[in-house]
Amino acid sequence: MDADVVAFFRAMGRGHLTRMNAVLRTFMLARLAGLVTGPEEVRYEPSHEEEMMKLRREILDHAIAETDAREAREKAAEEKKELDGRRAFRDSRLGK
Repeated sequence: MDADVVAFFRAMGRGHLTRMNAVLRTFMLARLAGLVTGPEEVRYEPSHEEEMMKLRREILDHAIAETDAREAREKAAEEKKELDGRRAFRDSRLGK
């Protein structure tokens, strides 16, 4: 990267590398979509390693979503159990 380009993005504050990556990704996607043309042909196909990383990310995201859903169900069950217990206590105090 040219120093002036890095300085430009760094001047925007924290996350300059993320912003630089977003600009490059936008250009890449525009190029692949045919919105931006150039003198050379670009025939990009993800490498085996990139495909594996994408698959791992998808699997990990799915596992995280499942874990979050299970934890939410468990929390709801605990809250219901506590609420039922308080209702039972109230009813016993009121002679119901």
